[in-house]
Amino acid sequence: MTKRLLATFIALLSLTSNAFAQARLSIGEWQNHLNYRESFYLTQSPDDVIISTGKSLIYIDKEELSHTPFSKIDGLSETKITQIKYDLSNKQLLVIYESGGFDIVDDEGIEYITSIKDNTSIVGSKTINDIHFADNGLCYFATSFGIIEFDLAKREFRSTTFTNVTVNAISSDGTYVYAAMNKGLYRIDKNNFNKENFSNWQLMGTQFGLPATYESQNVETFNNRVYAVVNGKFYSLENNNFNLINLNAPGFSIQWMSAEGKNLLIGLRDNLYSSYTKIIDANFNITDGGAGCINRTIYGIEDQNGRVWYADEWRQIRYSNTPTDGCNRLEFDSPYSYQSSHIETDEDLVYFAAGGATENYQIDFDRSGIYILNKDQTWTNINEEYNSEIREKGYLSLFTIAPHPKNKDLVYIGSYLNGLIEYNKATKAFRFFGEKEGNGILKSSLQSIVGAPGQVRIAHMKFDENENLWIANFGAPKPISVFTKEGTWHSFSVPGNTLLTKMTIDAQGNKWFATTGAGPSVCVFNENGTPADPSDDKVTVLNASNSILSSAQVNCVETDLNGDVWVGTARGPIIFECDPFSKDCIGSQRKVLQDSIPALLLETEEIFSIEVDGANRKWFGSRNGIFVQSSDGESQVLRFNEENSPLLNNKIIDLDFDGKNGLMYISSESGIQSYKTDATQGGNLNDQNAYAFPNPVRPEYIGPVAIKGLARDADVRITDINGKLVYKTKANGGQAIWDANDYTTGSRVDTGVYLVFAASEQDPTVKEVVITKILVVK
Repeated sequence: MTKRLLATFIALLSLTSNAFAQARLSIGEWQNHLNYRESFYLTQSPDDVIISTGKSLIYIDKEELSHTPFSKIDGLSETKITQIKYDLSNKQLLVIYESGGFDIVDDEGIEYITSIKDNTSIVGSKTINDIHFADNGLCYFATSFGIIEFDLAKREFRSTTFTNVTVNAISSDGTYVYAAMNKGLYRIDKNNFNKENFSNWQLMGTQFGLPATYESQNVETFNNRVYAVVNGKFYSLENNNFNLINLNAPGFSIQWMSAEGKNLLIGLRDNLYSSYTKIIDANFNITDGGAGCINRTIYGIEDQNGRVWYADEWRQIRYSNTPTDGCNRLEFDSPYSYQSSHIETDEDLVYFAAGGATENYQIDFDRSGIYILNKDQTWTNINEEYNSEIREKGYLSLFTIAPHPKNKDLVYIGSYLNGLIEYNKATKAFRFFGEKEGNGILKSSLQSIVGAPGQVRIAHMKFDENENLWIANFGAPKPISVFTKEGTWHSFSVPGNTLLTKMTIDAQGNKWFATTGAGPSVCVFNENGTPADPSDDKVTVLNASNSILSSAQVNCVETDLNGDVWVGTARGPIIFECDPFSKDCIGSQRKVLQDSIPALLLETEEIFSIEVDGANRKWFGSRNGIFVQSSDGESQVLRFNEENSPLLNNKIIDLDFDGKNGLMYISSESGIQSYKTDATQGGNLNDQNAYAFPNPVRPEYIGPVAIKGLARDADVRITDINGKLVYKTKANGGQAIWDANDYTTGSRVDTGVYLVFAASEQDPTVKEVVITKILVVK
């Protein structure tokens, strides 16, 4: 992709990924918060090295080393990128996806080609394993089912050869096309008009100096010579005979070959954490390079300046100024990883816990830590790589996070392996809490999971209104713990299932815990404001025997703005609008219309996360994307999935609403995003600093005008300077939307100043007052 193309795309698309994008988001726009610190594949244009992170792309200017991210928000069609390849002849980039679909990106835009993906006659995987651009203007795809010939200029398929065996790699010289397969290395004359018939392809066996039966893992052409990897060994073809080349690399296996520059690069790695590169020049001299630069090499390329760029399983984008030079590493400001198990917003900061457990709450020993999105849109990453104390204490699998509600310097981090971390952002100091005291770890009421001594698993945490931190101590004998405002610890037993997961606290101070495992249920606990006195505690378990909760998995719980608790299950949501300690509190399901047929709300959807926006609308994160329902749950407001939106992945992990900025943060299996809603968090009164944006409204602007700082669900009226009513609406939480049109005519209002009046539904004693003025220029 050229610099001009990047500039064109960024100018045309509604959202860029610069550091100020959050502040500039318009209602209905998306922003990605992806990891730009690692590389899984790479290619190059004359101006840029193009990196695939596996979820998106990074364009690195070869001269300036500046970077530009490019993702699904910017027009890419999918997120699971397997390979990328730049076509120099036609000045276009091929982006290959796991599904078999691919994008062709050039100065005219992006064309999404789904012929392979949509071909129902292909059984099994449709993965494209390798791409080769031949000198006759054709592209060859090596796939899991055969070989595809594609015309790069016309963008049309020429032929398909079904091989009934995986094709690992493909290349060509002036005469033949070569295909490396699990059952050998095959070739066919490029001018053969019947390539589709695999019987016309020739197996290169003993007559070419190769074994009678073997596997071929790779093939590449460099300097008019064919190189192949056969049974893990390196061969060179000369005069129709393959010669075995000793690379003198005992214990190392060949992972890739690349012939984009002046040299042939061969990537090697062992079974531990070491990698290096063999470099073959035009005179067949073999030297070593890359040592100390790559750990678990995936791929590499040499650019026209002699730099060698590497993709590596370990983090950082790496390059050497010459094939044999030392290592340079690039890290662009971004979250440490693409994944996030828990999101918490707090004023102008957003906290993300990376993860530590699978969907079934099996520990995964994640080392990514937590990430903090700062007010200026920079990132702070906290983990063992950047913080020696975390490394020394061995705190892994940082699964959940809770910023302190009053002391904004403190944030609490729950490990799914070791216990609790308290981190002071101002002093950079840590305190560690575990089951036992020692090695700088403070004793707490937290306990190990039954059956795994030493594993203190925290699944979720919440602060109550008294600044006490409540903790779901997964699988412990006493699975509820509290760290009080005064610094004391207490733990509590529960009847039945102790596998407590996500939690919420309602307006009455009841702590609701989802449980997992056999007999899913909801455990509700209330200490009556006296954590140290167990005599007045109350606890109950809601399950299939005493409520409408079925045997379906319970995944999450959330309290809405009315104080009702919504429970997300594998069969939709259950609502509790009652005292959970009453025998009559059995829960209910919302009845909705689907295609004019009565049904239960989302009864076929598995709900993993529930969040409430400023208008009390319910956002349900599911296995099939996001469903947004009205405040009562009966009407669908929005529906997001991979097909109809920039959503990166349909499997939603967590949701959290930033009420101040009206942003919904979304964690899916493919990364973190935010979406600008038309709601903010409203208070009981209109804010005396309420304002409208944009203001003034200029003639070229045709989007919504947002009026911010309103009382929750306020009645809003807009008049001209003479008092004529031109619009009326109700705020979505603390924000109202006006399209700058007169509601009676549907046309743009005349140039002038317009007055915004708002009255609070929450406090009827507050009468309508002018809260702001809007200048409209027609």
